[in-house]
Amino acid sequence: MYGIYLTKNAVNEADICAYFEYLKSKGNPIGGNLTRNSIFIGCNSANLINQSYVKRLITVGLKGIDIGEGVVNRSAAIDMTKMLLREPIVIVLLVIVAVFLPLTANADGVFGASKHDIEKTLFLIVEATQENTPALSDLEFCLSCVSNYINPYWFNQFVLISFDASGIRSADGFFTTDDARVALESILKNPLPSNNGSDLPLLESVIHGLSSFTFNPQSVVYLITTAGSSVSDQVNGPTFFKALLGWQVQLQYILVNSTQSNHTLSTQSTRFVADLAVTTGGNFIGLTTPFEMTNFINAHLPTLYDSAFIGDATQGSFSCVQTTYYTAIEANVGTVYLYVYSNSVDPSVRSKYNIISLKWLFDDIYARIYSFTPVDGPGIYTVSLSDIGPCSLQIRSQSAPEATATTQIPTKSTTTGSTQIHSQRLNVV
Repeated sequence: MYGIYLTKNAVNEADICAYFEYLKSKGNPIGGNLTRNSIFIGCNSANLINQSYVKRLITVGLKGIDIGEGVVNRSAAIDMTKMLLREPIVIVLLVIVAVFLPLTANADGVFGASKHDIEKTLFLIVEATQENTPALSDLEFCLSCVSNYINPYWFNQFVLISFDASGIRSADGFFTTDDARVALESILKNPLPSNNGSDLPLLESVIHGLSSFTFNPQSVVYLITTAGSSVSDQVNGPTFFKALLGWQVQLQYILVNSTQSNHTLSTQSTRFVADLAVTTGGNFIGLTTPFEMTNFINAHLPTLYDSAFIGDATQGSFSCVQTTYYTAIEANVGTVYLYVYSNSVDPSVRSKYNIISLKWLFDDIYARIYSFTPVDGPGIYTVSLSDIGPCSLQIRSQSAPEATATTQIPTKSTTTGSTQIHSQRLNVV
C-alpha cells in the first residue's frame, strides 16, 4: 500500500495530488482501484472518508489504516480495530493526529516471514562547517563501530555526502564503514567554512546527493546538520517530498546543537525540514550534545532493521499535550520502539492487563529512545506522553528475529553522570 490520507491536516493538499499524479505516471493504480498496492481517497481533502467506506476498504484487504476522531467516532474506530485484529496486521488508532505514512517493511505494512533488509545503502549527509565539527569529529572517531551493531548483510554501500552554504562539497560511495571514516577524516583535515549560524540548502543537498547514486528502496539517510532550510531552499519542498517518496528512503533529520546557532524545533526553518522528514516516514532528532553523535547512531540504527513505521503521534503539531496513541500489535512483532523528543518526560505504555516496562536505549537530555517487548501478546497497547513545549513521539515495530545476539552499547546517564550499559539487540539472518 503506497498511502492513504484521512484528514486535511495530513500533508499539503497540492503535494498529495502531485504525489499521486507521480504514482499514476509510473503505472500504479489509484483512485477507485481498491488494491493493496495503491489506495487514494481523493485530492479534495475536505471530503473526509466515512465509516462505511472505511469498512469497505477493510473488506478488500487493507493491511494498515490510521483512524482519528476527525474521521470516524472513537467507538466505531475501536470496533473496526477489533475486526481488523482477526487479520495479521499492524494498525494504529491515533486520537490526536490522524495520518498514516506507508514506508513500512513491506508494501502492505505487514512483516514478511522470510524477508529481511539486505543490500541497502547507508547515507551520511553531513554539514561540513565549523559549527558542525564537534559532531563530525565524534562520528569520525568511531564510525567503524557502527558495523558492530548491525546485520552485516544490511548495507552493501556506505555513502558520505558533505555540503555547506554553497551546496554539495563532496559525494563518495564506499563498500565499508572504514573507508567512509577515512573520507570523513579527510574532510575534517581541511579548513571548514562557518555558516555564521545561518540556514543552509538542506533540501537541495539531499536531492542532489541522493540522485548521484543508485540504491535500493528503504535505504537509510542521516542528515546531520546544525541548521534548518534556508528561505531560498524551501521552494524545493514539493520536489523534495516527491523525491523521498519515490526513492522510499528513511530520512533521519538530526539537528545538532551549536553555540553559534539558535536552531530548535520551534524555529520555522527547522520545523519545515522536520515536517517533511516525518511526513515521508522518517524522523526528527534534536541532539543537545554533539559528542553523543556516535552513541546515538549506534543505538538508533539497529532499531530500523526489519522494522515498520507505525506512526507519528505529533506529526503536524510537534506537541505532546495529553497525547494518547492506541497501537495494535500483531503476533510476530518482537520489539516496539519509541523515539521521543521532550523535556525529560518519559512516556508510559499499558497493555490491556499491565503497565509495560520500558528499556532505555539512549538519552541526550531531550532526545531519547525506548523499547518494549509486547509481553502480553498481540493486542492494543496504549502509549501516553504529556509535556509542554516542542515535543515529538514516533513509534516503530520490529519483527521478531529468528535469532538474536546481544551487544553492549555504553551511553551516559544524564541524571547521574555515570556510564551505563544498555542491551542492544542485533538481528542475525
